[in-house]
Order: sequence, then structure tokens, then C-alpha cells
Amino acid sequence: MNDTPPSAELTGQIVSGIRAGAYGHVAARAWGVSRKQYRRWLRLGRAADAPESFADFARQVDAAMAQARLLAEAHAYKNHARDWLEHGPGREKRGDPGWTGVARPIENDAPAAPNVFELPEFMDVCRRLLEALAPYPEARARAAAALQSSQETHR
Repeated sequence: MNDTPPSAELTGQIVSGIRAGAYGHVAARAWGVSRKQYRRWLRLGRAADAPESFADFARQVDAAMAQARLLAEAHAYKNHARDWLEHGPGREKRGDPGWTGVARPIENDAPAAPNVFELPEFMDVCRRLLEALAPYPEARARAAAALQSSQETHR
């Protein structure tokens, strides 16, 4: 395998292809470098003790990839805002509400309070109360009106 670093000219050509939107290995192939050789140059350049020529290649490739991605993301943001919101940094994440999550109903663990006017026991109490107020027509009428009003509120 060739351990000679790419020339400045070849590095520039590969980096230009990446900035134009090509994957690194595709840009390398366009200039006659195999995928295997391209990956080897990157591996050598990203090593802790990398020779400067390989490290420079890896830095330029990484920068070109970041620049291409920045341009693509900016284009998506500007021209396809909905896609950017759904799939980009604005998307919904666990613990971080985003712009695109489907609204979910708030779950309430407490059971809904029953409508007492639908309970036979309560209606029986109301009937007995009205019967007990029969000798007092004015009080009975007021109690019946209050029960009627309250029942309408709970429908």
C-alpha cells in the first residue's frame, strides 16, 4: 500500500469535490484514488502521531465535509423550511419539544369525576328532598330550580 501522502494538488482536487457535495471517497475516485487508499490516508492523518502531511490532508477533508454540510443545511433551511424543521435541529427530541411533533393529549391519571346527575343514588336523594319540601311550595320551587340549573351546568 502506498504510504506517500497525496500531493497538495490532489488534496485540493479531492477537497473541491467534497465541497461541491460529493462524498469523500467519490471525490477521490474522480481523481484516480481508490476508496481503500483514500481511507488509509484519512486513518493515517487522524492518528495521534500522524505525520503532518497526512494530518493536513485529514484536516482539509474534515473541513470540506463540514463546509459542504453547512451549505446543504443552510439551503434546506432557506428553501425547505418544513423539512429542516422536521429533520434538522428543530425536530422533536426526547425532553426537548420541537416544531414538528404531533400534539399529544395531556394524559391525566386522575379519573374523570362522574356526573352526579347520572347516578341513580343522587337522583333518589333529589327526589326525596323535593318530596320533603312539598308542604313548602316556595322552598320546593327554589330547590328544584337550583337542581335544574346545576344539572344543566354539568351536561
